[in-house]
Amino acid sequence: MVSETVPGSEAGTRSRIAPFVTAYAVTMFGDRFAEIALPVAVLMATGSPASAGAVAASVQVPGLLIAPFLGHWTDRHSRRSMLVWADAIRALSFAAFAFLATESSADLLPFLVIGAIVGCGNVLFGIAAQAVLPQLAQGPALGRANAVLEAADGVSTLAGPAVAGVAVARLGAAWGLAANAVSFVVSGLLLRRYLPRMDPPGQPGAESPRTMDIGTPRRLARTLRRRVVEPLSMVVSDRFQSLIQVALMALSAHGAALVLAVLVLGQDELELSVAQVGLVLSAAGVGGLLVSLVGARFPARLNQLWKVALSLLLSCAAGLTLAMSQSFWWMFVANGMLDAFVTAAFISTATVRQARTSNRVMGRVGAASAIANNLARVIGVAGAGVLLAAHGGRVVLVADAVMLGVAGLVLMIAGRRSRTPSASIGSPP
Repeated sequence: MVSETVPGSEAGTRSRIAPFVTAYAVTMFGDRFAEIALPVAVLMATGSPASAGAVAASVQVPGLLIAPFLGHWTDRHSRRSMLVWADAIRALSFAAFAFLATESSADLLPFLVIGAIVGCGNVLFGIAAQAVLPQLAQGPALGRANAVLEAADGVSTLAGPAVAGVAVARLGAAWGLAANAVSFVVSGLLLRRYLPRMDPPGQPGAESPRTMDIGTPRRLARTLRRRVVEPLSMVVSDRFQSLIQVALMALSAHGAALVLAVLVLGQDELELSVAQVGLVLSAAGVGGLLVSLVGARFPARLNQLWKVALSLLLSCAAGLTLAMSQSFWWMFVANGMLDAFVTAAFISTATVRQARTSNRVMGRVGAASAIANNLARVIGVAGAGVLLAAHGGRVVLVADAVMLGVAGLVLMIAGRRSRTPSASIGSPP
């Protein structure tokens, strides 16, 4: 069992984090295939960008429904087991996606159903992962760990979309979706074999999910209060945490809408090939990797709220530049710049949130964050689908950039009053 505070040397910390980072990198590489292959498969089946947006939204909806219950579960059960089960769910789901992509004409409904199942796996993995990392590393090592994860994401983004674009163009979307299924199998095996078992600290007197009873309206209301209202209040009542959540919601909506907008802009408006669009998406890996390496080397440099705000404002400028793209190289450079600033914001927000939240309530705070972030993703991707069908990719990218800019201004202005954060949420009095 790993306790709430894991002692050990820096070398020991690296050895504990390595399996998690490796598994994360493998699934990120597979996800880069799916980011291109899934919209292509839906577009080929339905011919509608709005349908592609609906499928992407279906992946986000489960986070709104099950995250409140998974938060309490995460605080009381094996987090490693949750990660492994999440990978198993997603592996089977993407295998089903691959089968659908082989059909010459598939209905939209199966894509939506499987997308919802994938979403269940995603939120299960996301909440457990957010709670696992602070158990594997503390202090400056936590900032470095977040930077290393973003670096792994950057490497996968650098190579994944380029390879995926060529593979989808030559072999078809089904192969890209199958590759993602295989990545989840590999990740699950790595975590099951090498990641230490991490049982969260018990909380005397807390309600056990196994005995949860929602058989009457009153009990259901009490359960929803404990699962939804109380975790959300932990975030909303803390000014510093609520500002971090604003940034996370903006970044979540951005990530959900960007790939589809770039795909439509590149193919429909600039007449780029799928392989070229893959290279444009790979440019994000260059900027993200460079910033991640800086964050890993100097974790304190990014761990400040005003730098999150600055990163969001710079992301806005880069997003507007991407929206004005007139050629392949313009899109390539602009997307690289955009991801560099977005990565800086992600590292900072993740480190601040994890460092300021006690492991005793990390699952519930993570669940509250997942509810808000998934709501932002649903709105972002559904809105992107509608705007894409009506106005094209440029309008979506402009709206995305404006959203990032507004979030940056909110943090810059309100953050001046929150320079000294309060005590960690969930810490003993």
